[in-house]
Amino acid sequence: MEARAGEIAVHYVEHGVGRPVLVLHGAGVDHREPEACFEPVFAGVAGFRRIYPDLPGMGRTVAPDGLRSAEDVLDTLLDFAEEVTDGTAYLLIGHSAGGYYAQAMAARLPGQVAGLALVCPLLPGVRDVPEHRVVFGSGEIGDDDFRSYFVVQSPEMLERHERYVAPAAVLVDQGALERIGERWELAPEHRPAYAGPTLVVAGGWTRQWGTPPPQTSLTTTRTPRSRWPKTRATHSPTSSPTCCARSSPTGSRASSDPAEAAQARCRTSWAC
Repeated sequence: MEARAGEIAVHYVEHGVGRPVLVLHGAGVDHREPEACFEPVFAGVAGFRRIYPDLPGMGRTVAPDGLRSAEDVLDTLLDFAEEVTDGTAYLLIGHSAGGYYAQAMAARLPGQVAGLALVCPLLPGVRDVPEHRVVFGSGEIGDDDFRSYFVVQSPEMLERHERYVAPAAVLVDQGALERIGERWELAPEHRPAYAGPTLVVAGGWTRQWGTPPPQTSLTTTRTPRSRWPKTRATHSPTSSPTCCARSSPTGSRASSDPAEAAQARCRTSWAC
């Protein structure tokens, strides 16, 4: 499927009906990575329309020459969200670079974002990055890209990487990402903090961007209703099903009774 966002045709897939849930992937992949992570969590849970776009320059969304900065990408995502949700309030999930954009979307249009989840988000100026080490597996399977990125190196992880990540990597427009990367910092927000329910999930073994400490501006200063669970997860959602479950609107519980399910969501997640 495609939706017009300004001059850009944004490719996306969606599943289910109900309240929109917009899920933004990180850099160097496409919608398939978060889709593989979150769809098993949503299985059997009604009431959510999950929307997975390909960000500009990745997957099947072309980044034209005129798209030259993170601000341009942000404008595209805001236009896309308006188009696919018909202006209704939506839940917003972002991983890595997608989390960077998701936080900015909530800050720019807080009335449109009913709840925000940031999974190992990219943050400017905050890096506490451990050295890469294998925490599970022999470290001898897969290619160099796999071994240098993942800290969980099991045959199952390799199969998921080859199925959901590697095919997306070959579609990346490296020239477009380099062009955007030259102006990757978004303008500082000089407006009230996003006050909606916010969940930040930090992976304890992420080496890509590091784990920001609780006193950073992402938490209580910028998102006063935030929760900050830290999981034994890695940076990639492909290898972190617990991370996906903790950051989904369904939380860690599900019920066949709609009222009970709604109460559980409000107890355990950011989606109320």
